[in-house]
Amino acid sequence: MIVFAAVGLGQNVAYRTIASGTNAAEKQQRMFHITDQGALENYLKVAQSNSRPKVDFFKDRVVAIFLGTRPTGGYAASVRSVSVVANVATIEVTEATPAKGDITTQALTSPWVMIAIDRSVLDFKLNVTKVQQDGGILVGPYTVWYPGYWSPCMDGYYDGFYNPFGQVFYTQDTFNYWVQQSGFSFNSPGLSFNFQTSALAIVSLGRFSQGYSCAVESVVYNQGAAKVLVRRTTSQQQQRGARWFGVGVDRSARSIATEYFDDSSVVLAYQGGAMMQPASVGLILSASQIRTMQNTVTIKGFSPNTESLAAVTVSPQGRRGYKFEGVSYRGNQAVALFSRPTTTPDSKSETYLIRVPRGVGSIIVEDLPAKRATR
Repeated sequence: MIVFAAVGLGQNVAYRTIASGTNAAEKQQRMFHITDQGALENYLKVAQSNSRPKVDFFKDRVVAIFLGTRPTGGYAASVRSVSVVANVATIEVTEATPAKGDITTQALTSPWVMIAIDRSVLDFKLNVTKVQQDGGILVGPYTVWYPGYWSPCMDGYYDGFYNPFGQVFYTQDTFNYWVQQSGFSFNSPGLSFNFQTSALAIVSLGRFSQGYSCAVESVVYNQGAAKVLVRRTTSQQQQRGARWFGVGVDRSARSIATEYFDDSSVVLAYQGGAMMQPASVGLILSASQIRTMQNTVTIKGFSPNTESLAAVTVSPQGRRGYKFEGVSYRGNQAVALFSRPTTTPDSKSETYLIRVPRGVGSIIVEDLPAKRATR
């Protein structure tokens, strides 16, 4: 299930993280394509890993990514997304780096990660983004999105938007022409919109809005791109079609994307005192880890046949005064979203056990961009 849609970006490709670690023998940053079990076992030896993942090489190939030697501990590698443009797959890798003042192992390390991907993908490109850890929490967002001007204009349901959709209009004429050509219908007679000061963005969550109530949380910007953040909640509504919104955005926006996140009531399985060290932030739990945890923790509302369980540890140094808002999904990666409330709660460390769909390969933590008043 792909729940992150961006107009004009590459097509997301399904992948899964099969192994990762921090002590490979490889000293340089390299990427290898693995097409058989024997080669996989050889590269696992290079990675100095005891993992023995199962891969069907008739369907998949493995990509091994080594980041090279690092001077201390505190470094880690994870795959954020894989997308294809012009038959080239771009693998976005996040390298977590220790924050200034962190106590780390004073020994050379070498982070690495391996993913399984469809065998038909042949050409690859690697992008590595360094992200500093702050008290054991990955600090985001990785692309610096900043909150900016937006204004609600209209909203409704439309069956034609089955898939996530987004488009920006800069004049009344182009909007009217698009409405006429697309057959888009909306109940907003006498729409008054000032195209001199703002652009009009039409975005939809498509089928991913069905069964939820939705609201625009914020609009954020980065170098001409705009992204509409939409909050989904568990409240059921009678659906008349895909949920869509019209919002006024800055005229500098050249493209529009939609990203939604599930309210914490949907995904929060357990919240309590920290059960692990902060270095374990962003962990997708294995079946054996879940069984061990269930001996000491009551996990409610978790279905192991259709879901995985992710653990996110929040340390007081990294997230003091922050509130867990919910989880978004980008390809096969989950993103735990936090915001800063007006009051500061108890600063003790906490662990969140979060229900995520099966197939999610990793989880990271990002700050939800603050709201900015409309004008």
